[in-house]
Amino acid sequence: MDLKQYFHLSDKGPLLNVNQDRCFFDLEQLIFGVLDGCGGSGIGDVAALEIEKKVIEHYSSFSADPDATMSFFYNSRYKLELNALVNSLHFSHNYLFKKNEDLPLGHRASCSGVLAVQSENSLNFLSVGAGNSFLIREKELFSIYESNLCIGISSLNSNEFIPENSIGMYAKLDYLLKEVIISAGDTFILSSDGLIFKNNSEDLIEKILNISSNSEINQFFEYSNLKGNKDNQSAIILRY
Repeated sequence: MDLKQYFHLSDKGPLLNVNQDRCFFDLEQLIFGVLDGCGGSGIGDVAALEIEKKVIEHYSSFSADPDATMSFFYNSRYKLELNALVNSLHFSHNYLFKKNEDLPLGHRASCSGVLAVQSENSLNFLSVGAGNSFLIREKELFSIYESNLCIGISSLNSNEFIPENSIGMYAKLDYLLKEVIISAGDTFILSSDGLIFKNNSEDLIEKILNISSNSEINQFFEYSNLKGNKDNQSAIILRY
C-alpha cells in the first residue's frame, strides 16, 4: 500500500516557552514518530532529539542486515519491521537510562513516543508513555492508542501530569504494540498528548480529511487549546 500524502507540525503550545516535542519520519524506511520529551528546557528537548537519532540509527542497521539478532525482543506474530523497531527503541531506551544514572535527579530526561513503521499493507504501532494515535476510515474515527487509556497517570496538580512509564525513565520499559491492516483511503494521525479529540464529530473528521498543508494542522492545535490544552503540540498525518 502506497503512502499518498503526509503532513506534520510541532508547536510549543499556548503557554510553554520551549517545545520538547518532535515529529520525525524516514520516508525510505517508512518510519514515523512523535516524541514528547520530559525534563525541562535543554533537557527534555535534547532527549527527544537523541532518541529520534538513536531509533533511526539502530533501525537502519537492522534494515541493512535482515539476519541481525534481535537482542531484546522477537515475536513471530509481528512483522519483521515491528520487531526491528521494538529492538531499536530498547537500544535507545538503554542509552538514555544509562546516561540518566550519572546525572542528579533534576537533570534527568525521559521521552514518550508514538511510533509507526509500515510493512507492505500494514502500519505497525509502538507506543510508550503519553501520546495518541487514531485512524479515520470511511469518515469514522477509531482510537489506536490513547495515553489516558493505556498508561497510568500521576496527577501532581490540575495542570501537570507525569507518565508512569517513558523512554529512559526506569530500567523496565513498557509499551503497547498494534498492527493495523491499511485500506485504501485510510488516514492515520500520530500525536503528542497536546492534541485533544473530545468531539468525534463529522465536522472535525471532515476538517482533518481536507488538510492540504502543514500549516492547516494549526486549527486542531487551536481546538485543543480551547478544550484546555496547556502542553506542547505535535502531529503527523498519513494518507493512503
